[in-house]
Amino acid sequence: MSQVVGEDFITGLGFIGLEPRRIYRMRRGPKVTTVTVKGNPAVLEHSVRGRFKGLTVYGKSTQVTTTGAQLFEPISNKLNLNGITITFDENGEKIVVSGTSERSQEIQISKPIQMQAGEKYVLTFDEVHYFENVWLRSSNGASFGWLGKNTKNWVIITVPDSIAERTDCVMYASTSEGKAYNFTINHLMLNTGSTALPWEPYTGGKPSPSPDYPQKIQSAGDDGSIGIEVHGKNIFGGRYYYANYANSILIINGNKKEEEVKLPYAPEYESFGVCKTIKCKKGKTYVISVTNPNKNATIGMAEYENIKNASAYTKNVGFARMTTKTKQLYTAKSDGILVCGIAGTWTDGKTTVHECTESELLQVEEASEATSYEPYHTPQTLTLSTQNGLPGVPVNRGGNYIDSSGQQWICDEVNLERGVYVQRVKKSSISDVTWRMTNADKHEFATEALHNIANKSYRYVNGLCDMYNVVVSELERFTDKSVIFGIDGYQLFVCDSNFGTIDEIQAYFVEHPLTIMYALATPIETPLSDSDIDAYKALRTYNGTTVVEAPSGAGLSVSYGCDLLAAEKEVNDKYAGLMAEMEDLNENSKTV
Repeated sequence: MSQVVGEDFITGLGFIGLEPRRIYRMRRGPKVTTVTVKGNPAVLEHSVRGRFKGLTVYGKSTQVTTTGAQLFEPISNKLNLNGITITFDENGEKIVVSGTSERSQEIQISKPIQMQAGEKYVLTFDEVHYFENVWLRSSNGASFGWLGKNTKNWVIITVPDSIAERTDCVMYASTSEGKAYNFTINHLMLNTGSTALPWEPYTGGKPSPSPDYPQKIQSAGDDGSIGIEVHGKNIFGGRYYYANYANSILIINGNKKEEEVKLPYAPEYESFGVCKTIKCKKGKTYVISVTNPNKNATIGMAEYENIKNASAYTKNVGFARMTTKTKQLYTAKSDGILVCGIAGTWTDGKTTVHECTESELLQVEEASEATSYEPYHTPQTLTLSTQNGLPGVPVNRGGNYIDSSGQQWICDEVNLERGVYVQRVKKSSISDVTWRMTNADKHEFATEALHNIANKSYRYVNGLCDMYNVVVSELERFTDKSVIFGIDGYQLFVCDSNFGTIDEIQAYFVEHPLTIMYALATPIETPLSDSDIDAYKALRTYNGTTVVEAPSGAGLSVSYGCDLLAAEKEVNDKYAGLMAEMEDLNENSKTV
């Protein structure tokens, strides 16, 4: 807009300057309206640069539950046998095998499994394994259920009738002398029947949570803080790696050698280029695109568990190499590292990283298709203190937040625009409290120890418990190893056949405190610190697309200024495109 030099300002038209008969018109800016987006990440389309209109962070609590279908229980946390090391993570989800076998050997990898003669079982992994064989052996020495290496990732097992009707069996794996092994088995599952069931940890063949297999309640921000990140849709930026693809395909940064990354593919020509490493999330799709590709360009992405394991391309989790000259899609198989790169042959032979990124207009985004290019923005961050975590309880009704799957939650929230922390959920430890026996025959007990519990006037209040299944519906039965919140004036009912008297349940929970989580009848508001509010007010949206996310998994609600004209243009363009496609279809049908 031109500088105002006169006094005669005409609203909506412009102003009259010093030159006769000339009107200086105001440049029309975007028509801005306030839009609210929920989700994590929250993608703010057609945003205009400016302050956020609102930002609320919602809590979420999760807990592992099992059906008891898993029959495989690891024999140990770690095995070291004749040069081979086998490590089992805490719940058996991942089995890491490494080392060179000093001799051919059979290694027992499971504790005894009770199996029924003549019955069918299914053994599965996420992917093929690289043991020589995996199989089961009964207590009388009969071997069955063989699954050879690198062939398939499942086998249906029929237990031989020759073994005892019901007997203990163990799972074995074998290695060959002098052979090196370096692989991971994910989600080993052994269940009854002929249909593979979803993986779950071993919980004694019974559902959990239970007193024998309690399941920890985990909330967003349990580590003491929740980080909020604001960035653009283009995540190809920041620190680049200069790539010499002709020289063993090493990624280096200038003259300083970084962690070596050997890509599982090579460009069509010996060339140079740039790469960027980003953290990827399992199941998410990423697309790399280039707006002005070099005629000899090669683009691609390769996934690794971490960069330190990337020195050999055989250690990659997966990769995708150019299918077109302009874009490439890839869906991450794990929470790992994604190496995104472009290579090409430049005529001057001296193209720098800076020149390449400017001329080629490189973009990586979390999306199912490439969109128009936007420049990279250095991420803005906000860290919120969450001393007690940010909890949230899944509910059937009355939630203050709904996630992308449609699940409602009653949860704590941090409302940054209002400057308050709203506590809606209480986490308690039940130990030395007063119990009353309500039904001796069914081993039912109740306590009034909970305070400010929501909706205690009716049955089946939602909540979480680390030792018992929570009954939340009249369709469910209050059976052994379960709890009910808020019923008949009592706040908590426990049904457990292990207890026959009040003294027994009293003594047990003093020694093994019961952790529960429930909604408060009256929320409690606490003002945020000035530093949190100031940090929030310093955040800015970008022109184009702004992405807000909380890596902790918390929920988000974001209000922002949206360019209404740009949004309308996008809708109109899409409509015009659809109309054109329909016309083409009509014309083609007439021709036929």
